[in-house]
Formats: sequence, C-alpha cells, structure tokens
Amino acid sequence: MRLPTPTHLRAILPLALLAAAASAFPSRPVDEGELRARTEGPPLPEILLDADGVAKLFGARAAKLAILHAGPHWAGTAGHRAALWLVDFSVEPIRPVLVRTDAHTWIGDPSISPDGTRVVYHDGRSIYVCRLEDDGPEATEVGPGYDPRWWIHPQTGDEYIIYVSTKWENSADVRGDTYVTQIENGGVRPAGDRTTLVNGYALRGGRSRDGRYMSTAQPGWVWAELDPLATEDALVRVIQSRHGGHCNVSMSQDPAHSDRFLWLDGPHRKLFYDPSTNASIPPLAPYREYTYTEWSTHGNFMTASFYGAGIREFEPERHVVGVYSWSDEAWTPVARGAATHHLWVEETADDVAIAASGMPAAITADTTSVGSETEEAWPTNRDGLVFLWETAGKPAQTFDAAGLPRTDIAAEPTARGRVRYTRDGAMSLEGGSFHVSGVAEAILPTLRVADAVSLEAWVTAETTDVRRQMPMVASPRVYGLWQSRDRFWFSMGGASGKGPRVKAGVAQHLVLTFRDETMRAYLDGALAYEWPAEHPPMARWKVAPLVFGAAENAARTWVPWRGRIEGVAVYGRELGADEIRANHTAYAARVASRLPVTVSAATGRLIAAAVLPDPSQSPYRRAWAAFEYEAEHVHAGDVRPGRILVARYVWMDGEKLPAAYAKPGDRHELLLEAYEANPHIHSERQFHLDDVDLDTPMFYDVGPLTEE
Repeated sequence: MRLPTPTHLRAILPLALLAAAASAFPSRPVDEGELRARTEGPPLPEILLDADGVAKLFGARAAKLAILHAGPHWAGTAGHRAALWLVDFSVEPIRPVLVRTDAHTWIGDPSISPDGTRVVYHDGRSIYVCRLEDDGPEATEVGPGYDPRWWIHPQTGDEYIIYVSTKWENSADVRGDTYVTQIENGGVRPAGDRTTLVNGYALRGGRSRDGRYMSTAQPGWVWAELDPLATEDALVRVIQSRHGGHCNVSMSQDPAHSDRFLWLDGPHRKLFYDPSTNASIPPLAPYREYTYTEWSTHGNFMTASFYGAGIREFEPERHVVGVYSWSDEAWTPVARGAATHHLWVEETADDVAIAASGMPAAITADTTSVGSETEEAWPTNRDGLVFLWETAGKPAQTFDAAGLPRTDIAAEPTARGRVRYTRDGAMSLEGGSFHVSGVAEAILPTLRVADAVSLEAWVTAETTDVRRQMPMVASPRVYGLWQSRDRFWFSMGGASGKGPRVKAGVAQHLVLTFRDETMRAYLDGALAYEWPAEHPPMARWKVAPLVFGAAENAARTWVPWRGRIEGVAVYGRELGADEIRANHTAYAARVASRLPVTVSAATGRLIAAAVLPDPSQSPYRRAWAAFEYEAEHVHAGDVRPGRILVARYVWMDGEKLPAAYAKPGDRHELLLEAYEANPHIHSERQFHLDDVDLDTPMFYDVGPLTEE
C-alpha cells in the first residue's frame, strides 16, 4: 500500500475541509426543468489558492484559469448560459475578472490559446474567439459548431480552431464531422475557410501537439491516428473504438505522451488517461465523482471539478475545481463554482527540453489489435464481408473490397427509444430500435457490383403473438429478416417469402443468401426456404438504412419488434450450405461458453429514490438510477429478504421511463441480476442515493422497462 506523501497531504487536507463545509449544508433537490434564480450580476467563483499555494503548485510559471460559472439555466441545444471568468494566478490579489457574459456551457468548453492571450468559447449559437482579458474585447465569430479546441501546426506554427458539427449526448453516437478553421496568428479573426479535418467522426477531444492523435469519448469512444501535418481529410485509421457511456474527453498536450487522452467512466468515478493500459486516477476522498476533466496547455497539468459528499452534479456553483500535477501525483483545490474550465500554464525552456527528450514512437497496428484468434472463429470465412456487428463488446465495422476495415464512417449502432444491451452484449429491443447510419451507403456499391448479398443474424423473439410483419434486421425494400405471427419471413427487393416457425425465447440462427435471382434461407444451419424458381426475386440495389428492430413505411404498418439480436453480418456474396453450417456451429459454441447468471424474482417496496433532473434539461439521453427497496417476497433466485439497492433505467432517448415516476411506498415486481454481473451498465450515466449503507446488496433490474 502506498503511503501518502507530504504533497498528497497538501492536496487532501484542503479538500477534506472543503467537503466538510459543503456537507454542512443540507443537500437540496435539483429540478433542472426550472430556471435558476436570476441574480443581479453573474455569480462569482470563489478562489481557494493564495500566493504561497500558487508558488507551490506552478513554481515560477505564470498560470491562468478560464472558468465558465453557471448562471441562469437555458434549456435545449443552447446549453447553459454562464459567465466566463479569468483567474490570473500571477497577478495579486488573485481574483476573478469577468471576460464575457454571453458564453454557454455543455456545448463547448472554453479553450485558452497556447500563448495565453485569447480564448475560444460558444455563445449558444456559434463559436467565438476573444481576448482573454477584462470584458473580452474583439469577440469574433468563427462559425457554427461545438466543442472547440485550439491547435498549433507543428511545422508552420499556424494557429487553428478544431471543432465538430454535432452536439454531444450519450447515445454512443460519434457521427458528425470534425472541422478546422485557421485563425490569424496572435489574432482573433479567421484566416481562411473552414475545412473538414475528419469526415464521419465527431472527434471532440482536441488534437495532440504533434498532430498525430485525436479522440472522442462522449460517449462513443474512438482513438484515431491522423496525418500529423494535414489540415484536411487527415484520418489515417481508427486505432480503437469502444461502446459505452464514456464522457469528458480531452487529448494529451504532453509531447512525451501525445497518444494519451482523458476520459471518464459512466459513474464519473474513474478518470482514465492511457488507452493502451486503461490506467486511471480515482477522485480524492471524500469527493466521489469527477466532471469537466481537461488537459492543460502545459503537459504536466490538468483540471477537473469534484462533486459528491453533499454536492450534486447539477450544482456546478458548489463544485470544487482541482488542478492535478502529474509530476507531484496530487490534486490541489484552486476554486469553487464552475461548470467547465481550462488551464493555461507558461512553458519554460526546461519544460520544452524535458518534453522533447521523451517523444513517443508512433503506435503500430500490431500493438493495438483487439480480440483473440478464438474470438475471430466467427465468421468462419470473411471473404466478401462488408458489415459486422457481433455484440456491444466489439466495435461495429464496415469493410472495403479488399476486406480492410473502413475508417471513413462511424458504424456504431445508435439507440432509439426503449432499447438496451444484455450482459452478453446482445441488443435488447423493448419498443425501440438501433440504426447504423451511413452503412447502407458504404456497402451498396459492393453489393451492386456482386449482384449478391447474404445476411446473417442470431435472434431471440420475445413472443409469437405478432399481428403485423416486423423487421428484425433489414435494409427495407432491399433485403431483410422479419417476423409475422409465429413465422420468420425473408425479403429481397419488393418480394418476401414465409420461412420456418419462431420459437419464442429461444436463440435462433438465420441466414438469407441471394445471387442470380436465387434466394435461400437457413435456420440453425439447415436449409429452411428456397424461393420458387418460377417466380425469381429481383434485386433492388438502392440505399435503405440498415435497422435493427423497427422501420416504418408510409402506411405505418411496420411496428417495433421485441426480442434480442446479436451476431449480425452482411456479405457481398452468396454463402454456401457448408459455410452456413460452420458459422452456426462456431457461434453456437460461443453462446454455450458464456457463464450463467442467476436471475431472481422479487416483490419490492420502494424505500428511497434518487433525485433526478428533468431529461429535457440534460445532455444525457440515457440514464439509470439507484433505488432502495425492501425485498418483501422473493419468488425465485438468491435475493434475501431485506434492504437492497436496485439499478433501474429512468431515461431512454431523452424520455422518462415508468421507473422515473416511482414513489416511496410503491411496490414493484423486480427481475434481478447481480450488479457486478452487468458491467455494461457501469459506464452509463447514473444517479445515486445519498446516505445509503454501502454494504447494501446491489442488483440490476432486467425486467420489462414498461409496466404493461
């Protein structure tokens, strides 16, 4: 066990005193649907660092902190209105200076220029650059976009603002474009037209100093390599991509570690900084959670806001801002009252020399490969593979004609409505759907040239009581797998044929394969349907989005399908019978190897519920909350009668679920799995109870999201 050093104690003791003072105030419910009380002037951030503390933290270096202090609340895409303050730690007395009153947070953190003289911010409509001084003079519009970051070209020294086309939220969607606009060196005006730095990916974390790396983690997680000197179409490859509710991304500005970046887990309790090792830093006690993590302009420093210990996430006026020194491995509290922030620190000649001596080598592909040879056993033959989605534990991929993964589109499924993932990573569709925008356009040329397609999927239908034809996996009017009543159906072009019977609650392997006006369908490795030769199906090679679980035509006759989906593959060729049997055997073995988890059924009486903001006032579109129950009757499983904590989804796609309306005293029928057995929900946005016994057993409700 590592003992605390004097440096650690210097950071911990002030934090403990601050938390004690904060917890002396009663924690109050926060309703983000109501406007905050308007004050006569912008609220002032409180400075917690004196001149001696500044000298200990920064040495002889000058340092400036830009703080967006939350003021009146503004809903919607305009984010939250906040006053932009400057704290210059080299000027005594240390005090906040008002820069702008028109800044907005949650749609673009402030970013200070590398020379410390200017700041880029968002006013709720567009991105602006102004001088970082009293009254923020020369505010000049850059253009519409989100999440701006400053970057200096490593060869020319030209200055750029990098930003993205889409507002962030937590549906795991990384779609969008990454833009770059040159700024006059030392000035505030654009020096040229906007160009697209990366097409198809909204990389929100900024760019490493050497220009080689970018990232995003809000929450669709992508780590990308770029042409270091390019300012247009710069993407070389996606090194890694992951699914999950990761948040608060910021690219390293340490030249010795340009391949690193900051991101938070879903609970905001771990701050990760190295994608190669998943190394992380926990928040310091007694605070439980981080938010608004940001790498400084100086490689040795970063900032974050702390909350918990009686301070709620949606009370940024009470958050404590800390500065982390990598060399000291310690946090120092510097201010209280911030939504987002950015730290500029002067670089000395010694800093530059140390950084230059530790420049990293470029990352090679073989050091970042994911998966194992056994995991690659399915599909058994990847020839002609154009799209692959196995489970949520692996990234969705599209492939070019040479069989190489494409990096020009973001293929991760986007959740719509009431859907989630199972502990094994399968899609669980409960009234919603998943869409993969851009995939149909990407793979269509290959299918058209081959005049062939094969679609493979593992599906588990919830019921056979289906009165209309429902798409399970389909590119409607092109090809698809469907269910109607107790039968599977297969479609090609404008025609469809009835297939084998559905077994509700049983995983079944389906394959549709088409070539030369001949279509066959297979169930669990065996031929189940062959299109009559006298009425050959005709291909219609056109763009139709690839969807999982729902689609809609003009007559609204297609309704959401309910069940589970995994192991989806699309090929630009016909699959033979032997290959289909081999694929069925390989994936069935994978499913059989999964460890079983006990599912318990219990009647619970609600004791306490977490305080929730209104989803319309939050950037998070999905979230679950912890509920305290008295397990009164256990019908099956290993839950013991008594107090339990239960994680239940309360928002999906920005809409409240029935659990969000639960009140103490209500009784609910719960279907429970151990919380530890469901790590995929650990990275989702979540709300917890205050003052709960941490030894209380915790479970996850896998029962219906609705109470129908």
